[in-house]
Order: sequence, then C-alpha cells, then structure tokens
Amino acid sequence: MRKHYLRFREAETSYVMKCLKNSESCALVGVGSIGKSNLVHHLCDDDTLRHYLGDEQAAKTKVIVIDPYMMVAFDEAAPLSVRVWAGFEMLMHRLYIAFHPFDILGDDLDSFVNAYRALQDGTNPLHAMMALRYFERGINLLLKHDVRVAFLFDEFEEVMFRMPPKFFQALRGLRDMYKKSLSYLTFSREPLNNIAQRVGYPMESIESFNELFNDRILFVGPYTTIDAHAMVERLMQTEGKQLSGQTIDYLIQVSGGYAGLLRAAYRAIHDFGNVDPADLLGDALTHRLINRLPIYNECATIWKSLDVAEQEVLRMVLAGRSVREANYETQMAIAMLVRKGLLRPEGSLLRVNPPLLQLYLRGI
Repeated sequence: MRKHYLRFREAETSYVMKCLKNSESCALVGVGSIGKSNLVHHLCDDDTLRHYLGDEQAAKTKVIVIDPYMMVAFDEAAPLSVRVWAGFEMLMHRLYIAFHPFDILGDDLDSFVNAYRALQDGTNPLHAMMALRYFERGINLLLKHDVRVAFLFDEFEEVMFRMPPKFFQALRGLRDMYKKSLSYLTFSREPLNNIAQRVGYPMESIESFNELFNDRILFVGPYTTIDAHAMVERLMQTEGKQLSGQTIDYLIQVSGGYAGLLRAAYRAIHDFGNVDPADLLGDALTHRLINRLPIYNECATIWKSLDVAEQEVLRMVLAGRSVREANYETQMAIAMLVRKGLLRPEGSLLRVNPPLLQLYLRGI
C-alpha cells in the first residue's frame, strides 16, 4: 500500500482523527475522482494514527475498512436474516484480520474464535438468525481489553443498497452500548439522507443511525495546492516524466486538484511529449486534454456522482442563467456544489470548477 506524507489531506485527516479520539462517528462525502481511496488508506495507516493520536492511543485504535464488494454474495430475494448475516459476517471477518494473532485477548481467545466460527457456519440456518449475537459477543471480547474500533464503510451507497434497515438499527444499538470504544465512518458521494431516499428506505427506519452523523459531516474537496504538487512529484518519480513547474501549475489548475483528473491529465501530457510553454497560456491544450478518453471518463465519473438538482444547477451556471431567485431545492444544490468544490464563487458570480469539467459539460 502506497504511503502518503503525514500532512497529506491535513484538514480532513485532523477532523477525522479528532472524531476517533473522542469515539465519535463521522460521515465523509466527496464526488467521484476526489481521491477517495488515497484518503481511506491514509486514515488507516499506523503512522497516520500515531502522528495524530500519539503512540499510546494509536496502539489501541483500529480503523477497519468495510468494502461492500467483499461481502458474501446472496440472492436479492434472500431472507432478511441472510442479508443481515452477510453484513455481520463481513464485520466479524474484518475484525478477525485486524486483530490477528489476538495477542490482546489472553484467556478470551477461545471464546472469540468460537464466536467467529459460529457466525461463519453456513450449515445451520439458526446461526444466520443469531448473527448479531455472535458479532456482539466477538466485539465485546475485544473492547473489554481497552481498544477502540472504528469501522470505515467505503462506498456506503452500496452498503445501504445491500443491507436492510435492520442492519443499521443494530449498528446504532451496538454504538449506544459501546459508545466509548466503537464508532463508524462512512464515505459516500452524497449525504446519508439522500442515499436512504434513493434506496427507498422509510426515513424513520434509518433515522436513529443517521443521527450519529448529523453534526459531523465532512465534505471532502479537491486537493490543496500542496497535496496536488506532492501527487505530481510522486507521479514523476514513478512514471519517469519530468515536467516544468509551469506545466505542473497548469495541470493543477485545469484539473482543479481532483485526484483522478490530475492523474489522467499528467499521463496525457506524458504521452504528448514536450509541451511548448506558449501552449499553457491558451485553451487549445485543454481542449486537447478533454478529448482523451481517460480524462473524459473522469469527468463523467464526477457528473454521474451528482443528483439531478446538482446537475441542473451546473447546466444553469454554465449557460449563464441566473440562480439568484432559485427555489429552495436549487439553493440547497448550489450550497452542496460549493462544498464539493464544483462551484466556485467569484464575486457575485458562480463558476463551474474545474476547467476540464466545464469543457466536458459543454460537450454533453
């Protein structure tokens, strides 16, 4: 796993680590191409934990990534108990991997392993129905040894699509029981309430879980200039194409600091060969970049991660239509796009960011 320098995504990492220090939950929201995987890996890294939490607390803290695409497959018509079982089986398996070889458990080792094996036993349908009980037993045995666990649910839209409300209600119950030692982090492309509505959950069925994040929602924007420069430096080291400072500044500007766009633009420049400094001053090179399929696809990823209201606002702004007297839904979409870094206030005007996304939108 590639390591980042300790101050990578400093603002976002500091916020999350403060939550972990207080055993609080946090929802991270960011559009496609934002560099989500890099941030997830950074938050889980032992060096990152030591830097922000100190050696003593970092040694007792585990950030455990839950990837919904690694869940046991089940038929869409599977009973509720099987669907919930698949969720807790994944959590328990990731706990097993994170704490193996279980030095901290001492005399509780056999009890933990027995709970793990019972939860994984597919031969007895009663075990699926008792999945929460086995998982609760396993996590209780760990948390009693003065450790803190934060489950980081990556691609949380997919988690909500696969899991029924009962799963999230149980997670809330476990959090209430172990609030000093257990917390949740979610990473999604839109706020949790929006996802619940799109999945079709009755809001009251997921409300207790969503309450954990109501005042701790972190919008992850594009890279800062420092982080973007560090990314280009890393690309130059690994891929062997050295660029001038002027060219690097141009790439950061046209990509807006969005990690996926920046990487694709760097590789395109790599393929173009030598770039005349005069090409960096006009629009011709930017038009040439948007015609590269990897860059076009990164823009499409950003576009598809937005809801209908946000897409309409970007169209309005790009067309020069006024949004001053917009309705409530539009105003909320504008605020969300600004927080996601896709709209940039310039005086009394709004501008679509980044420039490559502007060109993409003009062509669709």
